[in-house]
Amino acid sequence: MVDRLAIDHENAKILADGLDKHPFISVINKVETNIVLIDITKTGKRSDKFIEALKQVGILAVPFGPKTIRFTTHYDVSKENIKETVNKVLNLK
Repeated sequence: MVDRLAIDHENAKILADGLDKHPFISVINKVETNIVLIDITKTGKRSDKFIEALKQVGILAVPFGPKTIRFTTHYDVSKENIKETVNKVLNLK
């Protein structure tokens, strides 16, 4: 299970690096676990609206404040899933 946690943590870093490329999203935590927090203030959207847009493209995340979103990687999320997630977020309208 420890090996699996290491994979989850690595996937979280990949997710954070990818999301940080979005011009209106900022990763706000130092990613050392399987949790990634993003600030969406520059998108002009509230967390609930951003979460809804994510759901529309098949991404699950949770609000962590009015302008903050929490993503969590876990055992059934592959590196390929992470790359797809980044691509979908970068292309959100």
